[in-house]
Amino acid sequence: MVPPPRCGTTEASVRTFVDQLAKAHINTVVMELKTASGVFWPSRRFPEAVVPEYREFDFPAVLIREAHARGIAVHAWFFDFAEGGSSYVARTHPEWLH
Repeated sequence: MVPPPRCGTTEASVRTFVDQLAKAHINTVVMELKTASGVFWPSRRFPEAVVPEYREFDFPAVLIREAHARGIAVHAWFFDFAEGGSSYVARTHPEWLH
């Protein structure tokens, strides 16, 4: 499993990351797309939950496009465990934590 910040916040950085996967003969990447920090895509439904660096960058779309072009499967991982006290969910929907 890989966190998005390791891939960067630009098309070029994601392309470089995926190139490294291809060179290592990786055929599947499991990417964290939602953590206690927030979501890593420009969500229209929950914009407050978006990690700031990803508000204008559709990271999953670029990752999927680049990975599929190299024959690499992408699986999304959503952190669905207890949220931290400063997370979007804890701040806006504390009732979801019960």
